[in-house]
Parts: sequence; C-alpha cells; structure tokens
Amino acid sequence: MPPTFQLFDSDMAQLTPDVFGVWETAPSEGAISFAALEEAEEVPVWSVNLSSDAFLAAHELDACLAQVATSRKALTIAESRIDKLVAQTRSQGEVSFSVSAVDLPPAESDLLAALDQIKGGDTVSFGLLDEGQAALGEAQEKFQRVMERVAQALIYYALVETRLESRLVGKTGLTWAADAQTLWASDAPPEYLALHRRTLALTIASRNALMRTFMLTAQGAVKLSALLATPGGAILALPVAWKFINQVMAEVGHYLELRQTQPQGV
Repeated sequence: MPPTFQLFDSDMAQLTPDVFGVWETAPSEGAISFAALEEAEEVPVWSVNLSSDAFLAAHELDACLAQVATSRKALTIAESRIDKLVAQTRSQGEVSFSVSAVDLPPAESDLLAALDQIKGGDTVSFGLLDEGQAALGEAQEKFQRVMERVAQALIYYALVETRLESRLVGKTGLTWAADAQTLWASDAPPEYLALHRRTLALTIASRNALMRTFMLTAQGAVKLSALLATPGGAILALPVAWKFINQVMAEVGHYLELRQTQPQGV
C-alpha cells in the first residue's frame, strides 16, 4: 500500500490540489473537538498513512522532508526572479509586458501574459477564479479572502495524525507557539511513536514553508502592482504571484530530480 500524505482543509483545497508535491489537499471533514481547543471548530488536519515497516516508513518521511526543504530553497529563487523581472520590465521606461518573452522561462512568460490580461481588463483563470464570475476584481478579492483564512488557520491550530496501514498510532494538537497535546495508541511500540515524531517534524516544516509562501505571494503581488499601475493592483496580482511561485517550485523540484537521476560524471 503506497503512503499517503493528506491535508484536510477546505480553504487550502480551493487554492491548490497539493502542497509542495507532498500533501494532497481535500475539504475538511468538519468541526473537530480536541483538548487543545476551547470548543469544536474546523481545524486543518495533516494526516499521514505509512507502511507498517518502521524502516520503510521512516524513509518515506525523510523523502518528504527533503522535498519540503527543496521547496523552501525554491521560494528564495522565486523571490529573486520576481525582483529581476520587475526591474527588467521597468527599466524600459514605459512598462511593457512583452520583454523578450521568447527568451524568458515559461513561468516568467506566463506571469507577463497574465499581467497583460489584467491590464487589458480580461478575466484570468487560476482554478479558484471561475470563468463565469462577473467581475475580475470580485474574483481576485475571493482569492485574497481564501488566502487570509488559510494563513489564519495555519497560525493557530493544526491536528497531526500518523497512521500505519490505516491504523491510528498517534495524534497531536499543535499551536503556532509549538504547544502540543498528544494522544498515543496504548499498544504502539517505541518505533511507531518515533515515526509520529517525524510526522510532526514534517508537518511543522511544511507549515513554516507554507507561511513563507503566503508571505512571498503578498510581497510579490505588491511588487507586481507597480507594473499594473491600476487601483487595487496588489489584490489583482495576488493569484499571478501565487501561480508564479508555485511554478518555480515545481520547476526547481523537477530540475533537482533530474540531477539526482543522472549518472555520476554527467
């Protein structure tokens, strides 16, 4: 049975089908009552289902941790590429979105094309933004609200579950301050509990990287708004920045994967 890594969060599921290529997103299963919370409410649930072979399960978790670490590096690359593109575009004097598009990587070309659509008043689709929505501004504001809800949920609480062959062995309620309350399966051996600790480490690393992604998206949108020079430009550019950052993360991850599969000396 292949391992599964799932993030149950209704708002996050609207933004993306997966997080860092590790966590498959899905709508929340509803309000959750946990000792760390004063009352039942909808809490993001990070749920991992691993092999019952402790060695194999640890390898699966380590591979995901490495993938999240790669995504964090890609975020820095994405930030520098936004800065470079903005500077290059503005250096021409009058802002133009046709800056040597043929020589640009796909992520940059897509970004400029999206900005050109926005400046021309056309609706841009990013999955979350339905084609049939009446106003572009309304669609972008919806995207902003969803991002804000997800960020707020990440800051406060999360529930982390470790399952081995679908059997629950550990469950932890986390706050952003790293306060935690954990429930263990009474008959779980020590190596299973160690796996749950690794699941917690993966979840915390993923939450931190996700918050960094949201912060860079907001900062990138502000930078791109200078190119749009239209009212509410930062809100309009939010989904453009989000898509660009995720494209760069996928691009960097694919490049590193190819590097690892090449024979030595190539």
